[in-house]
Amino acid sequence: MKKILSSILVIALVLGLFPADFCVRESQAAETTYVFGDYEYTLDEDGAACVVKYSGSAASAAIPSHMDGHTVKSIGDSVFKGHKELISIQIPESVIAIGENAFENSGLKSLVLPPVLETIGEKILSGTDGVTEIKIPKSVQTTKDYWGVWKF
Repeated sequence: MKKILSSILVIALVLGLFPADFCVRESQAAETTYVFGDYEYTLDEDGAACVVKYSGSAASAAIPSHMDGHTVKSIGDSVFKGHKELISIQIPESVIAIGENAFENSGLKSLVLPPVLETIGEKILSGTDGVTEIKIPKSVQTTKDYWGVWKF
């Protein structure tokens, strides 16, 4: 009986530490995708937007804080992966989650994280050599191998 209760407690703690309501993990689901400029996004159950694809080719990009009236709350997995032309990006202060490999193999030279950011996926800068300094906001609640090369 104690083993069962211990197992349930561990599962509850793990689920509590890694919120399931961010859309950074929902790319596997068959969801409706919307287009807003160079971005594609999905909506979570609260109506918040999650950027799931970037199709632009500019050297600088600015993720809007709202897409079609929906607040942008997260950046999904691998959204900017392989965009070597992208050297700078502006992330709105509304973003609280960034998915795994979000900027992998991009040309980023700098990355400013929003002050309300809570979750950063693994290896967001894997294969990106240009970023030499980054400040992690105090609001970040998870600790993983964020960058792919550097470990904290």
